[in-house]
Amino acid sequence: MSQEQTLEEVVSPFLMQLEKARAVPFVPDEDSSYSDITFLFENIKKEACEVKNILQRVSTWENEIINDFGGIARHLDEIIEEDSQLNSIRTKLQIVNTELSKLKDRMQIPLHVPVIEAAAPTTLPSSVPSKWVHAKVSEQWKRLEIERKILESSTMQARFFEFDSNGNATWDFSATYRACLVEEHQLEIDVASLRNILTIFNVSERYLQFEKSWFLDLRKISVLQLGRWHNLYRHHIEVDSTEFLEGLQSSNQLKYLCLRGISRIIELPASIGRFSNLRILDLHACHNLERLTESITSLQMLTHLDVSECYLLEGMPRGINLLTELQVLKGFVIGGSTGNYNCRVAELARLDKLKKLSIYIGSKVTVTEDELNELQNIKGLCILKITWAVSLSKKERVHQTSDSTSLLASLSLPLNLEKLDLHCFPGEKIPDWLSPSKLFKLKRLYFTGGMLNSFGDKSMSDVWTLRYCA
Repeated sequence: MSQEQTLEEVVSPFLMQLEKARAVPFVPDEDSSYSDITFLFENIKKEACEVKNILQRVSTWENEIINDFGGIARHLDEIIEEDSQLNSIRTKLQIVNTELSKLKDRMQIPLHVPVIEAAAPTTLPSSVPSKWVHAKVSEQWKRLEIERKILESSTMQARFFEFDSNGNATWDFSATYRACLVEEHQLEIDVASLRNILTIFNVSERYLQFEKSWFLDLRKISVLQLGRWHNLYRHHIEVDSTEFLEGLQSSNQLKYLCLRGISRIIELPASIGRFSNLRILDLHACHNLERLTESITSLQMLTHLDVSECYLLEGMPRGINLLTELQVLKGFVIGGSTGNYNCRVAELARLDKLKKLSIYIGSKVTVTEDELNELQNIKGLCILKITWAVSLSKKERVHQTSDSTSLLASLSLPLNLEKLDLHCFPGEKIPDWLSPSKLFKLKRLYFTGGMLNSFGDKSMSDVWTLRYCA
């Protein structure tokens, strides 16, 4: 449940109770008049709505802080997963220290409210006590201070995007050439001005509806973030069709394309292979994606490809080995077919720059010993994650365990591996290949789920020197 929904569930019943209380008949006396009571009801209702508004703004501000904090944490992930050079580690730590200080400065909401000398508004009844007036002015000042803090984010100061007076990102890109898609956006703009736009970032739009002709003018765009920019899975995004991507045929400067978490993407158009400068293609959690177009093998500059959590994907197209700049490949699917379409692990051995790989093995896929042993030939690989699909029926689980036992007994992994993450590992014991003598550079070992119930004759501390074991 989101914080905004929680507020709605609290404030709405309160306002209903207020109206019921207002309907209760009463008899005026010497100390109270009908106008006094009416004013109090109106004032309470107004204050409740203002409190709701303030809390919603604070919630937005808080989410920005949390997301920025997550961004800072990624520098630490890079140190843990990739870096071993002191100079590089020192540089990243300095960045973390600087960004954390800036983040802390943005969190300093004023604890003391300045005294404001203000006369009572002329619209207030004369019978209203003066302390109510000062309390009202004080609350208004607090609200303005909170809003000011929201507006003074580092992103806004740098004018990376355009924001409205309430601190919300807008589509306006006249000054920055960077536009934000917001919920229920209206694209009533001069089409000719699109030729200069550099970035489109989806902040909150859930239903993407674009005309292919609209994208024909995005000639200078380098960043197209249409998918989720966070890991909140309740934030649903869907698209009617991916035909609009065909309109990007003139977008030779596109370097980053993110469709992360967008529903109803079944297949990407073949025209995606024309993005000659594309570095990052993020298709993570596109749950309806069934097939990758073979044209992605033409993306010669691609360094990052993420198709993880695309569970309907049955394989990868042949020719992945042509992506010679590829450094990170997430969600590589070992397909069950040996036809002309499916790429085999052996092709990955030709990717000299590949440092990080995650592979997915389906429950109905028969993987040969030779197939997985090709992993050892990916010489530069430092980080490896293997996920075995979970069989639902008991009969399938028994069959899967039987097939996997012999396979896992003789598996060979890259010698330079530093991090190994095994999800739903089908073996019940630690296999022989998972030993310090064969993986002497391993620093981090993770088991998540699976059948493992024994580390063998010795404890992990007796045979491994690991920074992390979970």
